[in-house]
Amino acid sequence: MKGIRDDASGSPVVGRTYLELHRGTLTSIAGIKKGNRTAEIALREAEFLSVLSRLHGGGYPSERLLDAWKLLLLNQFHDILPGSSIAQVNDEAIEDFARVRAMANDAVDSALRGLAGPEGQDALVVANSLSWPRTGEIALRGVPEGLAPLLDGAVHQTVEDVSGDSLLSSAT
Repeated sequence: MKGIRDDASGSPVVGRTYLELHRGTLTSIAGIKKGNRTAEIALREAEFLSVLSRLHGGGYPSERLLDAWKLLLLNQFHDILPGSSIAQVNDEAIEDFARVRAMANDAVDSALRGLAGPEGQDALVVANSLSWPRTGEIALRGVPEGLAPLLDGAVHQTVEDVSGDSLLSSAT
């Protein structure tokens, strides 16, 4: 062993061995890949908005988010993402990804309620969690009558979608 160590003493060692042929993960189960990615995005949104809410005096659901992250990471096991697990594991993973998204969405809803202000106050919070300014039109479902954007330069109108639902359409 000493001879091997001495021969390798000049070799650079940085983390684990990297093989560029292993970039990305292909899968035979599309629901796994989609579920994993949408769960990751949902948790990123939940973390961002929960921290923003906390900075404005709200709470941070650390236990709930930790449980969601653990469930997501459990389902990123090396046989699950490529879809090479048995059918039961694949089915459970798809259900777990949906559970992670639901947990993240609950955290997002809670954070947005915290950012909206005191209970009983009519407020609508629209947050951009992207790392660049967002422009263009947005359409919001379920906006109470009379609420409108306060952003300078924003224009809005109430429109009806193809199923007859009322939407508040706004653009900057």
